[in-house]
Amino acid sequence: MQITLRWTPRKNKHRTEDPDLQLRHLLQAARRTPFYSSPHLEPVVSVADFDLTALPSVPLDDYLEDREYFRDACHTADTSSTLLYPLDVMPRTALVMSGFRSGGSVRVFANGWKEAIEKFQPAAIAASVRQLRELAFRVQSGSVTLPLRRDAVIALTRIGEDLLTEEDRDLFWRVFEAPVFQQYLGFHGELLAAECEAHQDLHVKTGNAIFETENTQLLVTCLRNLEYPVLRLGTGLTADLIESLCPCGQRGLRLANVGAFETAPLVMRAAAGD
Repeated sequence: MQITLRWTPRKNKHRTEDPDLQLRHLLQAARRTPFYSSPHLEPVVSVADFDLTALPSVPLDDYLEDREYFRDACHTADTSSTLLYPLDVMPRTALVMSGFRSGGSVRVFANGWKEAIEKFQPAAIAASVRQLRELAFRVQSGSVTLPLRRDAVIALTRIGEDLLTEEDRDLFWRVFEAPVFQQYLGFHGELLAAECEAHQDLHVKTGNAIFETENTQLLVTCLRNLEYPVLRLGTGLTADLIESLCPCGQRGLRLANVGAFETAPLVMRAAAGD
């Protein structure tokens, strides 16, 4: 199957970092790992001439089970991330997930929904889909009381975690009475793609990730994960990669029709010498 690697045009005003430079850093880190050590990944002279699709894709289960095989011992990652708020002005926001840092209007509550959050009186809530489901049920049962002002609910999905479903959206809208935005994250909370106000697709953060498809499965190369670098990681998802103008006015690569990948996992291991 012919695979086309899609890059966001450099003129995109929303691009904050050069993906070519980030890819070069990732390749340098990957070559120091047991999995990608030479001759499987030769030194890259020109990123523009580098064929990423020539490398084998990596099944998600293999990566999670053998992460030390992908570790660059020379690099220590910054494992804390900041939250991207989807609307213009960020209100007081409770972020109920570890791996992030507090700052400005955002306060991190890594141990789940506690009484301290109710005292904080957030106008926006950011948490995993599973945490939001649990919170919604607690609100419905009357064991949790939400603040009167509710601006947004941000559903955070790390690679391999639960996707936001239409049933979730309906539940969250009924319970939280606020618009719901999905964000797709890497293992350290780095933003890979995010839903905008149009609520249609996920805008790819081109300085953080390269997305492609293989046999209908969505693959991701996380440009920021330099401690455990992995190229062409299977996400367990399917998606269409589109670059048309979004109704929100932004251009650039987007993930559309994201769903679960149900075919048998891809076979890898050849590059590891097994």
